[in-house]
Amino acid sequence: MRHKGYFSAEERQVRSKSIKIMGQERIIRAGIVKMTRKCGKVNCRCAKGKGHVSYYLSMRVGKKRKMVYIPGDMEAKARRWVANYKEINKGIDQLSVYSLQQLKRK
Repeated sequence: MRHKGYFSAEERQVRSKSIKIMGQERIIRAGIVKMTRKCGKVNCRCAKGKGHVSYYLSMRVGKKRKMVYIPGDMEAKARRWVANYKEINKGIDQLSVYSLQQLKRK
């Protein structure tokens, strides 16, 4: 294991933030899609135009795209989990830049 002086202060900060998210929060690799639909009831408001709004996770499973319904009470959690994934992914991109810089120096 390397001592912490091996990494720059910025790199240590990115690593620490990513590890903290992974240790304390859930993550999900997906996007959130808003969809409207009509229920089919003749007297419903959706029959006159504006449909019912629902949210789905859009994720890739193998080579296929999968849509998973998000219940209304879970929407905020799902958004946070997707944001956690994006934050970790951004951190990995930054760490890759730091590693590339190290390779170029040697």
